Amino acid sequence: MCWCRKCASSRCSSRPDAMDPFRLGLVATRIHYFQLVARLGSIRRAALALNVAPSSISRVLKQLEDELGTPLFERVRQRLKLTSAGELMLYHARASLGELNRACNEINELHGLHRGSLSVAVVESVARGLMPGRCSSSGDGIRTSPSKSR
Repeated sequence: MCWCRKCASSRCSSRPDAMDPFRLGLVATRIHYFQLVARLGSIRRAALALNVAPSSISRVLKQLEDELGTPLFERVRQRLKLTSAGELMLYHARASLGELNRACNEINELHGLHRGSLSVAVVESVARGLMPGRCSSSGDGIRTSPSKSR
């Protein structure tokens, strides 16, 4: 998700977009932490990616669960697995973030700053070997961000 590949965060300071929902403060810290922990399956890994203390992320998630009145994660063999409530929250959080990104892109288009994203599905061997080299050698400012389908 991060453009600089140093971390797994959308909040990374290396990200080139000035019109980013995270930078603009449009995404609540609670939702950001929740999404990252859900994606990485670990509070520790999320803390490393965000450069914050694991206890801070744990405390924020606990507050969110307390306010919702239901657990969002269950602990299964050293990993966090989403509960049904967590799955619902993640679905709506992603939809909300998608809408915020679309709004930022449309505002950029009003200013003549045409940007966008393109998702390309390829087999793993192509994703590891061919795609990064082809995209980075074009010099058009194309950044790759690999993700695994579930």
